Amino acid sequence: MIASSRLGDSHVCPMPGHGTTPIVTASSNVIINGMGAARVGDVCVCGAVITTGFPSVLVNGRPLAHVGSLSSHGGTFVSGSGDTFGGSLFAPADGSVDELRMATLLADPALTEKAQAANALVSPLAASKAALQEGVELGFHIVEQPMSRSALIELRSRAPGQRGGCF
Repeated sequence: MIASSRLGDSHVCPMPGHGTTPIVTASSNVIINGMGAARVGDVCVCGAVITTGFPSVLVNGRPLAHVGSLSSHGGTFVSGSGDTFGGSLFAPADGSVDELRMATLLADPALTEKAQAANALVSPLAASKAALQEGVELGFHIVEQPMSRSALIELRSRAPGQRGGCF
């Protein structure tokens, strides 16, 4: 059986400078071991979108992501629940992509409509905005001195000339 991926589970991204990043959007009402279930269309910190999942296990109408699922950056999801499994795979375990099949799928003029009908059409930017609204902070901040989160927020709210050289 293959482990199901969840909010916070790891994605290894091959894009330069991305490295290993967590999933930052997931279902808010389907919980696996205390964390939201990750689905096709959910996003990682690096901006990669989950593109594959169990076709036979749907969460909120979208396939459930799992260890070995692929991302829009060509990465692979490498962690998941140790005791929640499901579905079956129709892709090689090494994460390789069938280029001919992918080209055929992408050439379909009705691809956008099909994705929308399956509730799988997402915008990474929209998902990032949704994550921020839910209190998930994307990326990182470099600060010149140790400070609390509230102090950092207060500092960022000041006008550029009042920040003391920060930002």
